[in-house]
This record gives sequence, C-alpha cells and structure tokens, in this order.
Amino acid sequence: MGKNNKGLNKKRIEELFGGSSDDILNIISRQENENISIDKGKIIEIEINKITPNPYQPRKIFKEEEIVELANSIEKNGLINPIVVKKDEDKYILISGERRLRAFEYLGKETIPARILEIDDKGLFLLSIVENLQRVDLTDIEKGESFKKLKEKFKLKDEEIANLIGISRASVTNYIRLTKLPDYIKKDLLEKKVSMGQIKPIITLSEKEMESIYSQIVKKNLTAREVENLVRNIKNKGKKIKNIEDNTFLNEIKNKIENNYPEIKKLKLEKTKKGLKISFIISEDDISKIFKDLDKNEE
Repeated sequence: MGKNNKGLNKKRIEELFGGSSDDILNIISRQENENISIDKGKIIEIEINKITPNPYQPRKIFKEEEIVELANSIEKNGLINPIVVKKDEDKYILISGERRLRAFEYLGKETIPARILEIDDKGLFLLSIVENLQRVDLTDIEKGESFKKLKEKFKLKDEEIANLIGISRASVTNYIRLTKLPDYIKKDLLEKKVSMGQIKPIITLSEKEMESIYSQIVKKNLTAREVENLVRNIKNKGKKIKNIEDNTFLNEIKNKIENNYPEIKKLKLEKTKKGLKISFIISEDDISKIFKDLDKNEE
C-alpha cells in the first residue's frame, strides 16, 4: 500500500485538503496494513451506536465472508488498528475502518477503539475518495463514481484527477464514462459479473446496439477482444474500409487507440505499399495531454 501512495500528488492533496496531508497519507497507508500502529492522536472507546456511516464512502459492497474472517481474527488477536472518526456533535462520523466496525458489530460488541481526527467536510470527502481508490478491491464502477464526485465537487479536470491519484488521464476518462451506462450494466459491473475490458468498447454505442451486444457478452461470456471485434463490425457496417475489415491485427490497433484515447476523432488506418497510414483529428490541447500520459508511463 505504501508503494501505491507514491503515486499520490501530496502537494495537490494539501491544496484540496486545506492543510497538512500527513494524516491523510498515514491513514491510507494503514488501511490494509494491520501491522502499523496508530502513531498519534488519543485513542478512546466509542459506543458503536453513536457512529454514523461515512456519507462519502465509495464502496457499495462488503463481502460477508470477509467480515466474518476479520471478526474471527479480531476475536483471537484483538484490534490492532483503531478506527478513525470525526466528531459530529454528540455522535461520530466514520472516516476509516468500516470493515473493522462491521466485524465488531458481528461480534456483538458495544464499543470500539477509535481515534478522533479533526477534519472538515471537504477533507472528509477527499480522504474517503482517495483512501478507497488505493484499495485493490474497489470495483470499476465504484472508481468511476468516485472520480465523477471528485470532478463535480472540486471542479477538477480529468488530468488533475489523474495527477492526484497517480494514474493516466485516459484511465480516469474511461472510468467516468462507465457511470453513464444503463443501470443493469452498472449493477453487473458493481457485482463484478463483467469486467471493464468487456464493457469499455460498447460505451459509445447507441442504446439499442449496446443492449444487443451486452446480451451476447453475458450469454457467450465474450472476451474483451471478441467484444471489440463485434463493435468494430457495427461501426464499419455500410462503410468501405480497404484492407482493414479482414485484418485482425489492424482492428486491434484501432480499437486500442480509440478506447485509450477517446479524444481522437475520425481515426482511419490504411495499408499502403510503404507501410501503415494513420489519419485522425485531434485538438492541440488533447494531443499535448496524450504526450504527457505517454511521458508518465515511461517514467
């Protein structure tokens, strides 16, 4: 988890957080490392019935078997890391440790060790989003919803979110695009019945085309590549694209460019005697952003 934090833009976190980012980074680092103890702040016992859920929690699914496993571990070894909360009048808002809290509830405990963190609502929102985005088990749709919230609440551009989290701008754009999918597809993504790779090629299709291909994805368990080929056939229907339709390799190149760089418009690939001819339309700002993404990947 500590390695993941190297991707976080500490300066940008401090700008949005409105102060030192030490607490935010420490909590993120501790989230999955039960061997790191709380290093500052008074720990107190808090009544569980006085703790309210975090309104900015991106995670929607908590697997019962994981909660039971954690509860058994806590029963045997005790709670190594207290949860982190924010004081809210006579109650507390949960900031970090929902799985631990659920485990205590499963065990029938009435109180739980907690550390109170002084943080405003803006900081609480940012902490909740960034912390969960560092988790490997967050679903693609949950990531998309989180990026969308960051974009709307803080008026951030995709590139700024990418710099903040430490991923490519194209990835941020694609995750956000998932939030525009029909509810039945988002539900399956949330439950991990389908993957982002399978769904990404159909995002730009019409509702009717999307529904048709999605039914095939579910029934035939199509791979991402098979879905891309289906989508390519639909987009090329009625068009004469010389030397591309029957060339799987060229189709794969075209699909990858379109999926990773949605800013590129009217992309065409054509075989010539001298090699492969590629043409497309893109703004100067977007091409600059793409080069920045490529430079980041090389680093």
